[in-house]
Amino acid sequence: ESTRDQAPERRRQLVQSLRHLRRVVGRTPVGATQGCAAVGSALLGGDLNLRDEEVKAVWRELGDEARGIADVWSFCGSPEDARWTWDTIDNDNTGSTFACRTRFDRMFFLTPGISDEPAAGASAS
Repeated sequence: ESTRDQAPERRRQLVQSLRHLRRVVGRTPVGATQGCAAVGSALLGGDLNLRDEEVKAVWRELGDEARGIADVWSFCGSPEDARWTWDTIDNDNTGSTFACRTRFDRMFFLTPGISDEPAAGASAS
């Protein structure tokens, strides 16, 4: 689902995945041995092919459910030199005849007490 017309499916998958993160953090894993600690953090990352506007739409849809889930790039200060994960301008080995800069690769995390700090943000920028 990498093309723009597949945006609804990517958004649906992101909503489902972020809700899963929310469900598992703070709970003991199913099938865990007695005395096993609850899950303290959860991470979702990969080549998700998400556009910024798709992530923003998911955050709007989730509302309060998105609270505490942070975008790692934003959490790390949004360094411009690390913004693009697909860049046909600076990456000269693509052979592309067009200019495109996007951040398709994403990583989100949920760690209560850390990712929910106001400075953490979940900005999709």
